[in-house]
Amino acid sequence: MKTRLRYLYATQGFYYLISGVWPLVHVNSFMQVTGWKTDIWLVKTVGGLVVAIAVPLLFQAMYGRINRALQTLMILTATAFLLVDTVYYFKGIISVVYIVDAVAQLALITWGMYIWLKIHKKRRSTI
Repeated sequence: MKTRLRYLYATQGFYYLISGVWPLVHVNSFMQVTGWKTDIWLVKTVGGLVVAIAVPLLFQAMYGRINRALQTLMILTATAFLLVDTVYYFKGIISVVYIVDAVAQLALITWGMYIWLKIHKKRRSTI
């Protein structure tokens, strides 16, 4: 189970690192893909926060220990992105590329919940 969890930490960590660093390094190309925004500072703030989430995920992928707080952060972060992506896409505020992100977030949530349930089911059965 630890191996699966490490792959999840690495996958989500790299995905968030790339998507967080991109607007910090080249905001114009980021907006060409995701749509133009007026509050550049907010785009960069979100990018910085996504990087801040990515780094501990990548560290945890290297060490491979089970950390409930980090698992919770992973699932809740992906859930928040999924909700924002879908709600604001269907309101016509953001571009279709955010639906692609929503699918990725849903996959991360599903994978994370599967591992969460497996780990905690195994722990309860050994008590």
